[in-house]
Formats: sequence, structure tokens, C-alpha cells
Amino acid sequence: CFFFLMIRRPPRSTQSRSSAASDVYKRQLQISISQKIEQALPTRQCEKCNTKIFEACLCCPKCKTTWEPCVITGYPLVKGQSTNCRSCGKGGLKEHWSEYLSQFATCPWCKQVLN
Repeated sequence: CFFFLMIRRPPRSTQSRSSAASDVYKRQLQISISQKIEQALPTRQCEKCNTKIFEACLCCPKCKTTWEPCVITGYPLVKGQSTNCRSCGKGGLKEHWSEYLSQFATCPWCKQVLN
């Protein structure tokens, strides 16, 4: 599981015309290397081996335990934090599932109307 930030330099043709684009690029670069900004990704412990892993990781690199992804966020469905559609069985994180249903009232996977 890897995560990285991509900083794009403005196209060369616009650099001479727009100092604003260049200023934005410089600011992005400054923020990305700032020591004041936490440089660590959020982590959680693997449920099986307790290894510290990236919170969105769907497979533990040490014990190879895998988790199904939430159909709304893509984050792993960890025990006690997920719920499933009664129609198709696909799962979602409880917090995001209820928020999604309050807006759309259908399963994000099978589009079945849910009450």
C-alpha cells in the first residue's frame, strides 16, 4: 500500500505569462517539505498480527490478512465498524454508509432502495 503526493509544475508556456501559477507551484513545494507539517501517514494496527499499517491498507504486508474495501470510501472494512447491504451483501463503514443513505437512499453498489 503506497500513497504519495504529486506536485505538478505549471507548463513552461504559462510560466512566463503567469507568475501566479509559478507562485502556486512554489507554495505547494514549500508546504510539501515543511517540517511543521506532519510527514507521517495515519496508521492502524492489523487485527491479526498487530503490525502498524497505513489506515487505508487492504492487505497487511506482514501476515497477509486482507480486508474487503468499503464501497463508498475504499477503506478497509474492519470488525465493528462496518455494515452490509441486505440485498447484495456489499459492505461500507457505518459512519459513511449512514451518511450516504441519508442522501441517496440506495445501495451504492447494487442501487437497491434501502430503508
